[in-house]
Amino acid sequence: MRLLPIAFAMVLTAVPAFSGIIGFVSNPTGNSTDFANFVATNGGTLNTITFDTHPTGALVPTFYSGLGVTLAGTGDFTSVQSSAGPADGNTSTTPLSSGEGLHAVSNVVGGTVTTGTFTVSFATPVLAAGIFIVDLWNPNSLDVDTIQAFSGVGGTGSSLGSFSAAAFNFQNNNKYFMGIGSTTGGIGSIVITSPGTLSDRVALDNLEFGTVGSSSSVPEPGTWSMLAIATAALVGRKVASRSKLF
Repeated sequence: MRLLPIAFAMVLTAVPAFSGIIGFVSNPTGNSTDFANFVATNGGTLNTITFDTHPTGALVPTFYSGLGVTLAGTGDFTSVQSSAGPADGNTSTTPLSSGEGLHAVSNVVGGTVTTGTFTVSFATPVLAAGIFIVDLWNPNSLDVDTIQAFSGVGGTGSSLGSFSAAAFNFQNNNKYFMGIGSTTGGIGSIVITSPGTLSDRVALDNLEFGTVGSSSSVPEPGTWSMLAIATAALVGRKVASRSKLF
């Protein structure tokens, strides 16, 4: 059990570097809904990667490259495991928030040690990007996870803005969404940083990003083979029907 003073800051956010950059961190029970509304309002399409098709074990940076997404991790965020979350406890430490609900057992990134960065790069710049953090413990803003957007891939180019996590206790496998959006698009990558100041352990799940255009949700790699089979079947039927005419 960690003991800390009861006083805390309600929300701590960094000032964005450029106008048009918005952080989705200050509404613990509705950040992801606000994020989705932002994407829709700006004419984008919301896409989700759950990591459930990613094999457990070492993080494969190019596993989602077919979707235009590449990953990079340091520290804890170099592996994928099936888990409901670290579940550190600390339920008696105020303030306690349920965030955006409980996290069910599924594949997550991290969850074993205390520090690290997780970088998500996009082959085509996006409107917005964010991720759910499971078991964040940040009362008093002493273990502040951050999300930062860059114009280039791999955390390169111009820093577009940085936002810090809300000062709440999200323990017992509760989810907390952190997102960042740009009204002008142009986000080439995001970097999530977990400092581990208080030896906190977190897991990451359900990466969300808003692409420009009206295409349908992006399927994960396991879905591509089914789409290919279905397409081949349709083409075969058309060829067969045409041959009957001659």
